Amino acid sequence: MRFTIPVRLSTGLERLKLPFTRQQYLDHTDIVDTVEAYGMDVERFWRAVQYIYFLNERRCVGVFMAFPPVGEQLRQAVEYYRRHRDVEWVLQARGKRKLMLFDPHALEVAFGAIEALLERHSQDLQYAGVDLNHGKTGYPLSVQRCHVAKLFLTLFELLDLPDGGTLSVRDGVSYNKLLLISRLIYLMRLTDTPSYLDDENALKACLRDYGDVEIRSFV
Repeated sequence: MRFTIPVRLSTGLERLKLPFTRQQYLDHTDIVDTVEAYGMDVERFWRAVQYIYFLNERRCVGVFMAFPPVGEQLRQAVEYYRRHRDVEWVLQARGKRKLMLFDPHALEVAFGAIEALLERHSQDLQYAGVDLNHGKTGYPLSVQRCHVAKLFLTLFELLDLPDGGTLSVRDGVSYNKLLLISRLIYLMRLTDTPSYLDDENALKACLRDYGDVEIRSFV
């Protein structure tokens, strides 16, 4: 069975300068053999690789960072306060002295008021601001690797790729989807660690450490 990947190139993707070429992708026999073994079209999958690289660039490189929604920030503050009662509330303007709120009774009143606000108006606190003060920036490569890995895993799920163990084994071909992603991440120049080519353990460690980071950005 051959899987097809319908990918329509956007104008932005057509202009994207990739740090890797189609020929480098085709010459990477470990990647191509695995793609073919799963019944995917090699050329169409190349388009998917380009598109996922494009999505990562759009979300993670040269972007403004967005803050978490206001309600989420307040909820995290309340949860932290409830776990650690010996807290201080510190306000500090840039270059000015700190204003510290450490009276336990005042803190209880303040966080109690926040809890009441969240309970009554949670729907009104779902908006998020954008950090324009620090200009455009980018997420670390470790976070980008996780972002790309999750995009590929979502693609494989949408394609309903079978379990590698159910396919006819071909000598020298890996049916390890995570290893395929690891090699693609190396191809994309998102790491220069050679172990990404040999096994999936480095990517697993990256997903464990940074997989929960939520991408919050504004182009």
